[in-house]
Amino acid sequence: QSRYCGLEEEDILLNKNLILISKSNESGVFLVSSTDNKYVFVTGHLEYEKNTLNKEYLRDLKLNIKTKKPVGYYDNLNRTHDSWRAHATLLYHNWLIYYVLM
Repeated sequence: QSRYCGLEEEDILLNKNLILISKSNESGVFLVSSTDNKYVFVTGHLEYEKNTLNKEYLRDLKLNIKTKKPVGYYDNLNRTHDSWRAHATLLYHNWLIYYVLM
C-alpha cells in the first residue's frame, strides 16, 4: 500500500512457497503468508497515526514529487481521518489470538 511501490499479485501466485491471503483492486496485495505458516507479510502501514499520511503527502508536494492525493483519507472539508484504525486493531488482535498463541 505504498504510493510508490508494491508487490505484484502474479509474482506471489507463481511462488509455490507463498499464499496470497488478502488483496484489493484499489491498493493491491495486502497479506501474504508462507506455505509453512512461519511467516506472515503485511504490506500496509496499519501502525500509522491519523496524521502520518498527511505529513508524507504534504512533504512530497513540497519537494515537487508528483504524487496522487491519498484515496479515502480526506473528507469533503479536506480533514484527515483514520478509517483504518478499527480494522488494524482487529487484524493485530486476531493475529495474536488465533495465529501466534494457538
